[in-house]
Amino acid sequence: MKSLLTWVSSILPNVFLPICIITRKRRKPILIILILQVIGLSSCFLHYYQPNSTSKIDAATIQDLQSADKYFILHSQHGNYSLTNIKVTNNILEGKTGALPKEHTNYLDPKHGDNNRFRVSRKNIVLYEVHFYSGISVDSNARVSIPLTDITRMDVYGLNKSATNESRVISIVGITLGVTGVIVAVVSVSNSCNCPQVYACYGNKTEFNGGLYSGAIYASLERTDYMPLQANYVSNNKMSLRIGNVEGEEQIINELKLIEITHHNDDNVLLDRHGRVVVFQKPHAPERAMIGSAEDVIDKVSERDGSYYSFTNQGSDQNTSDIILDFKKPANARTGKLVLRAKNTDWSGYLFHDFKSLFGNYYATWTRKKDAADPEEMGQWQINQTLPLLVSIKQGDHWKYIDYFATPGNTAERDMIMEINLVDFKNEDHIQIRMQTAYMFWSLDYAGMDFSEEQQSTFTVLNATRIMKSDSTSQTEQLMSKDHLYTHLKGKDILRAEFTVVPSKLQDQKTSYFLLSSGYYHFTKQLDGEPQIKKLKGFLENGAFDKYSRKEFQELVQKVNSKSSKDLAVEK
Repeated sequence: MKSLLTWVSSILPNVFLPICIITRKRRKPILIILILQVIGLSSCFLHYYQPNSTSKIDAATIQDLQSADKYFILHSQHGNYSLTNIKVTNNILEGKTGALPKEHTNYLDPKHGDNNRFRVSRKNIVLYEVHFYSGISVDSNARVSIPLTDITRMDVYGLNKSATNESRVISIVGITLGVTGVIVAVVSVSNSCNCPQVYACYGNKTEFNGGLYSGAIYASLERTDYMPLQANYVSNNKMSLRIGNVEGEEQIINELKLIEITHHNDDNVLLDRHGRVVVFQKPHAPERAMIGSAEDVIDKVSERDGSYYSFTNQGSDQNTSDIILDFKKPANARTGKLVLRAKNTDWSGYLFHDFKSLFGNYYATWTRKKDAADPEEMGQWQINQTLPLLVSIKQGDHWKYIDYFATPGNTAERDMIMEINLVDFKNEDHIQIRMQTAYMFWSLDYAGMDFSEEQQSTFTVLNATRIMKSDSTSQTEQLMSKDHLYTHLKGKDILRAEFTVVPSKLQDQKTSYFLLSSGYYHFTKQLDGEPQIKKLKGFLENGAFDKYSRKEFQELVQKVNSKSSKDLAVEK
């Protein structure tokens, strides 16, 4: 059985974090009553689907699936497509192919038999998918006719009730054992790494997409962010976005544009942190994902399923946590494209706010000094604290540093990419990638490596047709270029930006979109108390944030471990 420390490490950021926040906010002990709502926790359990593969396919079965409102996906020789308006006549399946929406691209290749994980929030997507496999060659947006005898396999995804129920029982027992005899209430407390919040407005919907340049809290840390946007945000050749401030902050925005990239249907595209276009096809999962000499967490990072590794180990270097990914490399591969889906943890958000409180009433003065600091020195300090996700490749018996992934914030997952030169590894059949960060600062959902050759794409930068602030002032000219003119958002200010887009109309091409924005933000809440100089000096050392995170977490674990239910319910 896992130790209590390991168990709490896995659930604290979402369940026990409020305890720490409450007890820090008040000097006197307060009443802490925890209420465990098992039904409410069902979304935390692992859910599993099974593909129900069969090679027996007939018209009656397909008709039944249509009646059940299933979503049909065709796996063809050169790509995967949606299949709509289907019918079966004389044992020939007819339908129209189309590009797969992003939400239907996450579960195309079940790799774990009948035990494939998925997020409960996606059950109305996963459990409605039907997959046809055929070796035929088809194009997107075309009518197809496929003899049923040419369909080699059909998968009808369904819930694996046995595995899901087993996961539910294990989770309930684990939580119950950890807080025996205690009535637990999950207190909702937000510790988001806020920054400018981006929403897409299309049709009658408003959908949150994520935050921009998280961690750029001083002018000296201003950076350009390249946020992926979904193609379905486009409505009538328009992309409409809303960018909002959050309570206790001021957003200082320098530039706001849209990037439009046209590429082949079978390709995917992301921008790296430098703004370079990286086209990739089908990343391969690592063969191993090690967080020590013996512990493999490949099950947590091989699929986009919301099962995270949150960097809870002691890294091979002092004062870091890490993960080492082992990829099989094709013989002639000259580049590798490391693809991640990740975010920062809620614990990192709490910890940073706690660190900020150490400045007390000196924080506003500190912010002004750091605004004027050398940007290179400030960036290096963040790297020395391993706040970004540092990436290295093993060369011989040492690790060669490559680059880092910038902090995406903890409000939403972000797809990210890094291109790695493998010319010096041409004789290797495997490569090892190490990623490092401070203890419990990042949550890694997925990691893969694509070794495909570079493909063609067309890159266009679009200025907004209009950007209006909530006070009815136009910010269109102000945000057209990166310069010394900034738009400031305070209080409940918002920006509404509209872009005219030109999606590709070619059948073999699709268009991807990214929001380009430069800026930084300030915390504006007044902090009280004297600055804790002795503690703050400790952060001049490399790796101080890792040590601080471990120390704070250990103290919380000791509180949880040492208090009985009677101890937890104390008088104010």
